Amino acid sequence: MAMEKGPVTSPFFSPDGRWVGFFSQGKLKKIGGAAVTLCDVQNPFGATWTSDDQIYLGQGEQGVMRVSAKGGGKPETVITVNSDEAASDPQVLPGGDGLLFTVARGPGFYQWDNAQIVAQSLKTGARHVILQGGSDARYVPTGYIVYAFRSTLLVAPFDLRKLQLTAAAVPIVEDVARPTTAETGAAHFAFSSKGSMVYVQKIQGAGNRTVALVDGAGVRKPLDIPPGPYNHPRISPNGKLLVLQSDDGSNAHIWIYDMTGAAIT
Repeated sequence: MAMEKGPVTSPFFSPDGRWVGFFSQGKLKKIGGAAVTLCDVQNPFGATWTSDDQIYLGQGEQGVMRVSAKGGGKPETVITVNSDEAASDPQVLPGGDGLLFTVARGPGFYQWDNAQIVAQSLKTGARHVILQGGSDARYVPTGYIVYAFRSTLLVAPFDLRKLQLTAAAVPIVEDVARPTTAETGAAHFAFSSKGSMVYVQKIQGAGNRTVALVDGAGVRKPLDIPPGPYNHPRISPNGKLLVLQSDDGSNAHIWIYDMTGAAIT
């Protein structure tokens, strides 16, 4: 896979694992060989690539936008928010109508730990508040929602039909890395389609972060990757590849790691 030069952020996989989407110098791009520019866009507050080849982008005060992953073009707004709100970390729920995302309120830096995690219908616009106090929620195929509060990840069972939690959330992982400022509500973790989770641990010194896998029983397995200034881990849908962003303050790169331990590129 080719490497994109220049500052790059927010990598994410296509559903088939053949492409990686990312943001670079005011443009949304994809790479699976040569890099392809899809559209002009501000740095995403989270992004997701759906099975029908649409990319949904959190755009803060501009809400949530959508653009074709095949042809690109001008992004269309699918979710609007009020002037004092910011939308982040969208994920299309199974069935294709519900969109899970975070809504934060407040001037200046957003209060992400006081944000709402909501699900909104793309057809009717009806919004359901799932919980208050957390951000960067992910629906897991096993029927749970995992989200971040401060540096802790919590999990709660989720009724997909009623769009509500069915029991109280419980913590599963502590000391997960998050942005050093409150500009986004992102937490550095991700799931494969089979439910495996990867995350970056919060440690002193951003240049010495380690990457670990956690199984369903909560057992942590560090990966054989040298410590580094890693962000935004994402696992390919088949669980075989891991993409990481690294940024040492002067250079930023995207790395592809073979989960079998064969190589890092």
